[in-house]
Amino acid sequence: MRIQELVVDCQDPSRLAAFWGALLDAPWTLVHDGWAVLDTDGVRLAFQRVPEGKQSHKNRLHLDVEAQDVRWALARARALGAVPTGHRELDARGDGYVVLRDPEGNELCLVVDQAGGWGAAQRSALAAAPVPARVWHVMPAAALEALLARVDVDAHDERPARAGASDPGETIPVCDADDLLAVAERVAAGERSATGATTALVAVEIDAGLATRRREQGTAERAGATTGRWRCAGPLDPAWIVGVRPLAEA
Repeated sequence: MRIQELVVDCQDPSRLAAFWGALLDAPWTLVHDGWAVLDTDGVRLAFQRVPEGKQSHKNRLHLDVEAQDVRWALARARALGAVPTGHRELDARGDGYVVLRDPEGNELCLVVDQAGGWGAAQRSALAAAPVPARVWHVMPAAALEALLARVDVDAHDERPARAGASDPGETIPVCDADDLLAVAERVAAGERSATGATTALVAVEIDAGLATRRREQGTAERAGATTGRWRCAGPLDPAWIVGVRPLAEA
């Protein structure tokens, strides 16, 4: 999964899109009366009409807008309709941020980082972050559909969706990407032998960081170094699924 766009609830989509488009020097369009969108450096920002106005004093999500000089950036933003909140943190060089509100009261920050300290600190922290690990599980497409059918996606429940109780001793085979096609051939052969027919298979990409939590508790084991396959605690948990591909595309 990936972020498709950031959506801002508002009462006048075209007004806000025009403001943000001018502020960010980005193209925008009114898709229909209730939805406007602009594209800024590959990130889409959308504005959706809702009947109510802003309900809380402070947003839980806001945009940081990078600027080269806080003086002209602030002057431009104000001329376009932004309103300063009075909150700012700027050092002697002018690096820091100033908090504003857009024409409908949504907070944004004008951020200046000429010295590069803030950006360097974030890049360094991200470089040290662990790279997400992925493993693969090959299964019949019908079995995956049955698994997902047991998760009520429409339930108004804040608890995480789960597919049901499991046998504590149950495990599922997984493999690395390099072994995926070979494993898929073995699974397909096994299905043909068991059913006498060709079975549609899918390759399920699994977040190993979540699945290996079970292994740390001693419930997953390496099974055959020569095959590149492991077994992790089962059954397959929907929370582990990063993506699904038809076998022909895997």
